[in-house]
Amino acid sequence: MSGVRIKIQTTGIKDKIKNAGKIATEAVSVQVAVDSNKYVAKDTGFLEASVFSDSNFAKGQIIWGASYAVYAYYIMRNQLRTDKNPNASHLWFEVAKTQHLSDWIHLANNVYKKEL
Repeated sequence: MSGVRIKIQTTGIKDKIKNAGKIATEAVSVQVAVDSNKYVAKDTGFLEASVFSDSNFAKGQIIWGASYAVYAYYIMRNQLRTDKNPNASHLWFEVAKTQHLSDWIHLANNVYKKEL
């Protein structure tokens, strides 16, 4: 009786998947920050810049670390200045997610395809 034998080489697959996950996490985190910053209230640019100094993109941590970031994110909706950023909104991540979630998923998928 003849049959078909299939041998799958699994050495290194776990490491490749783990590495692809790290690359995807960082790439998507940076893109989330960039896209979300399109909706951050802007005066001096400090709040907008703080995401790049205070985040740990490699770990998927996106942080706007300006001392007033929480106030601007949750409370400031009736006091937003839109003269320097007409797209400014409170809850800027939620606005960005509504607009860009499919792009972020596409980016993650592309990283996995490339790395695996």
